[in-house]
Amino acid sequence: MILNIDFAALFADYAGIKKPAYIQGESFRKNLAGDTPNNWRKSMYYRYWQHAPIRPAHLGVRDERYKLIYFYGQPLEMTGSDKKTTAPAWEFYDLQNDPMETHNAINDKQYTKEISRLKKKLIKLKAEAGDSDVNRPFSSNS
Repeated sequence: MILNIDFAALFADYAGIKKPAYIQGESFRKNLAGDTPNNWRKSMYYRYWQHAPIRPAHLGVRDERYKLIYFYGQPLEMTGSDKKTTAPAWEFYDLQNDPMETHNAINDKQYTKEISRLKKKLIKLKAEAGDSDVNRPFSSNS
């Protein structure tokens, strides 16, 4: 899993300079050469800030098989966001059995353990990314 935050680290690597501490990503130079490190990320956190009722603001976590998304549906005073809020909602997808993400399996009992695991992973990765809602207007159960 290569993320957009990894490009700055890659460019620093190719330039032969040490990655500055403020860069969150990692160089994926070895990945490009077909030698993905054993400790390369197996999951990722993301956040979509801009809110609109037809595309609510959300955050999520994805690993090699599953995706968990929390639509918090609040504008959080982000530029370009609609002031109209939407009800909070969760979505969960088994990407192996449903690669097109057509079935929200959040209420499927067979995935209870995976959903719980990913909710914990979401909290962990959100914190690692330094993403905090402490000083933002927010009404949710994230």
